[in-house]
Amino acid sequence: MLSRKAAFADLRRRQKREGRRVPEVLHPWDSWGCLAIAYCHGPRKHPVEPLPVVVRRVLDACAAGVDPVGRCLACGAEDRAPLSVCRHCGVVPGGRGEPL
Repeated sequence: MLSRKAAFADLRRRQKREGRRVPEVLHPWDSWGCLAIAYCHGPRKHPVEPLPVVVRRVLDACAAGVDPVGRCLACGAEDRAPLSVCRHCGVVPGGRGEPL
């Protein structure tokens, strides 16, 4: 995670030197906010792995360009209905703002 943060900081410094004050493209997790990367609305249904493992999996999948339609980025289940809560781990695909 720290290497990804350092790489992003280096990229932003270069972009600012070039006159670009706003990033061209935000990563999907930037629009979700820090608290909604692996948001679960139900207290009894959540990923079984520790939160750092789940968050790293989501960030790695986003960085690799994995298409989240039909696939849960938190647990990897491939049978999730688009824009629905994952029935395996309970993660809401778009974070808190996503309709249930």
